Amino acid sequence: MSPGQARALAGFGSERPRFALRLSRTPPKPATFAALAIGVLLGVGPYVEELVRCLRAKPTLAPLPASGEDERRDRARDGDDERNAR
Repeated sequence: MSPGQARALAGFGSERPRFALRLSRTPPKPATFAALAIGVLLGVGPYVEELVRCLRAKPTLAPLPASGEDERRDRARDGDDERNAR
């Protein structure tokens, strides 16, 4: 953003603010691409790392079945223990 447009946007200066999207006359600096790449890596990196860890632990994308331990705990909590059912 040019200094004149910054002043116009803040309400100072003689120019009217322009909100049109235009390509810049100067190409972006390599540091801009490096900053964007670092931002993407820092944003996406933890998700990729977690996916790799999960696939190493259990290499499947299928949902896991409910364990019998959870069902027994639910029955005991509800009072429908196997001993009471017999």
